Amino acid sequence: MRPRDKRNLQNSLFLNGLRFLLRASRDANSRGDKEVNAVFACVHAGVGLELLIKSRLVKEHWSLIYDVDGATGIPAEDEKLKTVGAKQALSRMQKLCGVQISPKHLQAIGNVLDVRNKAVHYSTEIKVEHAKSLVSRSLDIAIDLVDNELKSTSKKFLVEVKELRETSLKLDHFVKARLARISKTHDLSKAFKCPSCLHVAEVPSEIGLSCLMCGGARGWGDLQECADVSCYSCGGIELRVLGSTLIPDSDGLPDTNWHVMCPECFEEIDLIECPRCEALHEGSFFCDGCQGWADHQ
Repeated sequence: MRPRDKRNLQNSLFLNGLRFLLRASRDANSRGDKEVNAVFACVHAGVGLELLIKSRLVKEHWSLIYDVDGATGIPAEDEKLKTVGAKQALSRMQKLCGVQISPKHLQAIGNVLDVRNKAVHYSTEIKVEHAKSLVSRSLDIAIDLVDNELKSTSKKFLVEVKELRETSLKLDHFVKARLARISKTHDLSKAFKCPSCLHVAEVPSEIGLSCLMCGGARGWGDLQECADVSCYSCGGIELRVLGSTLIPDSDGLPDTNWHVMCPECFEEIDLIECPRCEALHEGSFFCDGCQGWADHQ
């Protein structure tokens, strides 16, 4: 591909990405059919991020946006050629372009793409608050990409980039104001990070976990059961796994820390997996049943 054609392709991906993101913002703030517009806001946000990621790939080499696995070889420029999907493009940007993405943004991008996929293929109900939160995070990620990876390209589209920044500030103000209102009526110090909107606003109830920010809900029956231990407070035996994080063990190697909750009294417990029998337990390494074995090794 000639250098001029490469620049045109990168500019086209960049500008279209900005346009989709700005359209996502307008959809999220539309006064029309809010439920329908919320769905389109999430779809457009996902498309916008995908196009900016692909613009970064073209900056590295134009062939990186195309699906060239197998024996197809390197394609010539052709609008009918198949391009890679969003998650594969993201992986290539990290591995082949050396772009560093924070775990927070990486999780948010995955969330945006997953919601987009559900919205496109299934009958999905998305609340306006959820859409605004998702679009706000998408614009934040987009601005980071523009500033750190696509600055030279952005100089050609100063008007659109300026509008993107202004829109991001307005949505960010909405999200912060909503969280402030929620915190006045609810104690968020013991809230969890919502897997849908990624805000720390998920609280327990008799039927499960619900997010005060986006309205997302997870019933207790939807969560993985932890049968290895019982609740220390009420004796409940149907603890549920809320999530896990990686923590360093005594040798500095990553170990999994499981966070569970009792649906009866909402007691929270942190557990680790025994390396010998794989049972979850509260402790530092081996469970009580395997500690004697370890002492005699």
